[in-house]
Amino acid sequence: MSAVLLFGIHCHQPVGNFDFVFEKAYEKAYEPFIRAVMDAVDFRFSVHITGALLEWIKENRAEFFDALGRLVSDNRVELQVSGFYEPILAAIPSRDRIEQIEMAKEFVKKEFGAQPRGLWLTERIWDTKILKDLVACGIEYVILDDYHLVCSGLEKEEIKGYYITEDEGKTLFLFPISEELRYLIPFRDVPEVVSFLEKREGFYTIYDDGEKFGIWPGTYSWVYKRGWLKRFLKAVDEGAVKCALFSEVLENTPPTSRVYPPIASYFEMGEWSLPAELAARFHAFVEELKASSRFYELLPFVRGGIWHNFLVKYPEANRMHKRMVWISRKFEEKKVSGSERRFLFKAQCNDAYWHGVFGGLYLPHLRRAVYSNLSRAEDAVLDSHAFFHEDVDCDGKREFLVRKPSYTLWICPHWGGQIKEFTVKDWHYNLVDVLTRRLEHYHIIAHQKERQKAEVASIHEIPRDLKELPEVDSCDRGAFIERLFFEDKRLCLGDEEFVVEDFSSSFVRLRCEKEGFEVKKSYIFEDERVSVLYTVSSSRPFMFETEININPGTPDASIIAGEKRFKASIFKEVRSLKGVIMHSPFFKGELLIKLDKPLRFFAVPIFTLSQSEKGFDEIFQETALIFKWEDSASFLELKIDVEVVHA
Repeated sequence: MSAVLLFGIHCHQPVGNFDFVFEKAYEKAYEPFIRAVMDAVDFRFSVHITGALLEWIKENRAEFFDALGRLVSDNRVELQVSGFYEPILAAIPSRDRIEQIEMAKEFVKKEFGAQPRGLWLTERIWDTKILKDLVACGIEYVILDDYHLVCSGLEKEEIKGYYITEDEGKTLFLFPISEELRYLIPFRDVPEVVSFLEKREGFYTIYDDGEKFGIWPGTYSWVYKRGWLKRFLKAVDEGAVKCALFSEVLENTPPTSRVYPPIASYFEMGEWSLPAELAARFHAFVEELKASSRFYELLPFVRGGIWHNFLVKYPEANRMHKRMVWISRKFEEKKVSGSERRFLFKAQCNDAYWHGVFGGLYLPHLRRAVYSNLSRAEDAVLDSHAFFHEDVDCDGKREFLVRKPSYTLWICPHWGGQIKEFTVKDWHYNLVDVLTRRLEHYHIIAHQKERQKAEVASIHEIPRDLKELPEVDSCDRGAFIERLFFEDKRLCLGDEEFVVEDFSSSFVRLRCEKEGFEVKKSYIFEDERVSVLYTVSSSRPFMFETEININPGTPDASIIAGEKRFKASIFKEVRSLKGVIMHSPFFKGELLIKLDKPLRFFAVPIFTLSQSEKGFDEIFQETALIFKWEDSASFLELKIDVEVVHA
C-alpha cells in the first residue's frame, strides 16, 4: 500500500514587490497551475496565499478567486492562513501576531466562505512561544518541516503522518513536510515521486512555494511545456498517487506521537543565518557528511543558527525590526486601533528582514516598503514634534529619535554618532536606508564545483562562480561618518562611540576624543533642516572628511554638484564645492546639502553582490557623498546643512 499525499502550495509576494513581478508570477505560476488542476477531480490539495498577493489578485485578477472558490466549495481545496502580511510570527509582538492571523481568517471567510483550521508557518520558523496565540486564534494544526522533528529526536525515516505538541496544556497538531518530496516535486520526473510514495505507508506532506511551479528558473518550461504537471495529474487520476486533505486526516487518523520541537526552521536557514566565516565552515562540514554518506545518520546532531541571528548578522535588519517593535508598543500604549495598524502589519512582512537564496534584505525596494509603512504607522501614534532618548534598538545603549514636522531622525551616539534613519514624512521615505557591503558565506564558497544537474535544477542546485571576492566596507554605513587623515595613518570614526555632552529637543552635542585629537559634532534640528556643526582639533596637522550615504531609490537618480549633473550610479569628483542637490523619482521634491566653506567632493556609487535564485546579482544600494577638507592644519570648524525641499 503506497502512502497518501497531502499536497499544498504556498503563494507569496512580499509587500513592496514590483507590480510586474506580481503579474509575472500570476501569469507563469499561479494561474496556469489552477487552470491545469480544475478538471483533475481526484487531485485534492491545500492552498495558502499571503495577504499582499491576495489583495493584488482581488484587485487585478478577480477571476482567480472565482476558480479557487469553486475548488473550495467542491471540497477539493483546503485553505490555510498565516499572519496576513506574512510576518515571522515569532518575531512580532503577541498582540500583532493574533490580529494578523485573525485578519487572514476573516479575509478567507469573507471571500471563500471557508473557516481555516490550519496555519502555514512562515519560513517554517517554529518557536513554542507562538503556540498559545495560535490556539487562541482557533488554529488546530501547523505545517512545518520534518527537520523540526529530527531536531526533536526522531529518526528521519520514521517520520510520517502528523504529531501533537503542547504548551501549558494548549495542544496543537504538526504536519511535517517531507524534505525528500520537497526536492522531488516538481524537480524530478513523476515516476520518482510515485516510487517514493509506493515504498511508504501512511501520510506524507509536501507543502512548498507555488512559485516552484513556473517562476523558479527553468520550471515554467518543465512543469507546463514539457508536461510535468500533466503527468503528475495523470498519475493521480490513475491512482498511482492518492491525495487527501489535512482536515480529513485529523478527523480520521490519530497523531503518530507527541513531540516538542526546538526553535528551528528548514535546514538551509540554519546555514544562511550564521556569520559568514562560520556559515562557510558549516557548509563545508555538511558537504563532507554528504560525500561520506553520513549526513542523514548525523542530521539530528547537525544544526546551524536560528532566524533571529539575522538581527545580529545584519544591523540594518535589526534597526528595521526594533523600529517596528517600538512603533507597535506605541500603538499599544496609546490604545490606537483601526486601519492605521494595517501600515504596521505591512511593515512586518518578513522578506526584507533577512537574506538567504532570495534577495530579501539586499533588495532596496523591499526595505523601502518597510520604512514607508513604518512612517505611516508612526504618524498615526506620534505628534509631529517628539523627542526620545531611549534604547530603541535594544543594544543596551540609548539613541535619539527626533520628530520634526518634516522628518524623523534616528541618531546613534555609540555608532559613530551617525544618523541611521532620516525619514522624510511627506515622502514616507528613509534617505538613509542604506546597506553595508560585507563578506557573505556564499562569496567564500562560490568556487565550489558544479553540482550534478537534474531534469530541472532546484535553486539550491544552480552553480555559482565568483572569480574574486567583492569589496567590503570597513565600518557600518550611515550619514555623517568622519575620517581623519594624518601623515602616517587614516582613522575612521564610523564605529567609534561618541560621548553625549548635552541635548534637548532642538539639538544633540556629541564628542569623540582619542589619540591626540577631538571631534565635536552637534546636530541642530529645525522644522525643514538639519544642521551639523563640526569642531575638530588635533595636536598635529590633519585632513578631514565626512561621508553621507543616501539611498535615492534608483541608480538613475540625478546629482547636481556645481555645474555638473550626473547619475547617482556614476563616480564623480568635483573640487571646491559648496553644495549638492539630489533628485529622485522617489523624492517629492529635492534634497539639498550646503557647506559653509568649499570642499572637495566625491560621489561614490555603492553596489552589493548578493546571491539570488538566478546566481549573483549586482545591486545599486546607495551613493556615498563624501566631503573632504584638504587643508592640512590642526583646527577646523565646519557647518553642513541638510534641507528637504518639497515639490
